[in-house]
Formats: sequence, structure tokens, C-alpha cells
Amino acid sequence: MQAMFCSEERYADLVIFFDTEKEREQICTVANSILKTMDNIEASIFVKSFEEDIQGEVHIEFADDYDKEAGHFIDEISKQLLLEFIMCDI
Repeated sequence: MQAMFCSEERYADLVIFFDTEKEREQICTVANSILKTMDNIEASIFVKSFEEDIQGEVHIEFADDYDKEAGHFIDEISKQLLLEFIMCDI
């Protein structure tokens, strides 16, 4: 799966692209399970769907990441989902 990571000061956004409903469910399941293991990090997860809800993006946003804890989350989700990162264009 492809992903984009964008950050500015204390804000970080991880966007993971999906092509099927199964991929969307996998992304959300893995993200939520990782977040449950991290006590000091909060993230908002939302899904943008295209093509009759088959393709889309899962956004995982870290709004106040002062201590840069999002990096640990991104490392772990990258390993579990085998993410291929592309240039941030947001």
C-alpha cells in the first residue's frame, strides 16, 4: 500500500491509500491496535472514500504532537502494513 506522511511543527498527518474494502478494514484495524498500545499519543482517524466507496484514503492525524510520538506509531504501522511512502503533496 502507498502512504504519505506530512508534518508541520506539532501537526502530523499520515495518509494511507486503499483500493479495496478489505484494505480499508486492515488499515483501520492495525492503526487502532497500535494506538491502544501507546499511552501518550492521541490520533484522529477518518476515511475518505472514492469510486463508490471502493477506493480511498485513511487519514491518521496527530494534532498536538509536541514530543514527536507519531514517529513511533508510523514506524510500527509501516512495518505491519509494508507501506511504500510517496512524496507529500498536501
